[in-house]
Amino acid sequence: TLQGKPRHGGHWRTFGVTRTKANGRFRHRYRFTRVAAGTRMFLFRVRLARQSGYPYEGGVAGSAKASVRP
Repeated sequence: TLQGKPRHGGHWRTFGVTRTKANGRFRHRYRFTRVAAGTRMFLFRVRLARQSGYPYEGGVAGSAKASVRP
């Protein structure tokens, strides 16, 4: 599950769900539709659910930053 939020305040919101390839990599496209004037900073993270048959526990990966301009 892919989640994002504004850098200062706000809640984590789910904006996508994706699957990994056999090597553990994933890719997801997202287009911002409403961004206030000026440059805004957003944080993104991945939340993994535990699934039977897979050798990993559920958890939350560290966050990454992105700057967005209208």
